Amino acid sequence: MVRSPSGSTWRQDTAEVTETTSIRMQADVPVGQVWSVLSDYFGLAGWASAIAHSSAMTATPAGMGASRRVATTGGVLIENVVDWNPLRAIAYEIVGLPSVVIRVENRWELRPSGTGTSVTLTGVIEPGPKPAMRVAAKVIARRLGQVNESMVSDLIAAAGDAA
Repeated sequence: MVRSPSGSTWRQDTAEVTETTSIRMQADVPVGQVWSVLSDYFGLAGWASAIAHSSAMTATPAGMGASRRVATTGGVLIENVVDWNPLRAIAYEIVGLPSVVIRVENRWELRPSGTGTSVTLTGVIEPGPKPAMRVAAKVIARRLGQVNESMVSDLIAAAGDAA
């Protein structure tokens, strides 16, 4: 497992700070097998231990336009797909976090690696403009990083079980 810690980066198009966290792990199964679990967009609670419940918010079963409601121990969130590239990537905006953040997005990327798959999950948190909001975004990034690490591990285990 390779894990880069949460850290500050500067977006070049605006002078705003964003917090990022990125988790990468290796799965010993092919991309298609990992994708089959990950792309079951409304089935998240079936394999992610950090998720108590997930359900459809749209009739779109997967892909662009899909939206799901996700219940965690910390509350209820809405996740709206913003990128869907079969066998390669899924990104979704996370809505419902504290108002100290402007935008939160998770991006899953799958890459063939030998006979297996490299799985990367990157979270991006854009805080509000006030210094206190930036501090709060760092805390949210740490927690998101912990949850994301658990989700990547759970995805790999579920893909292996599907073999």
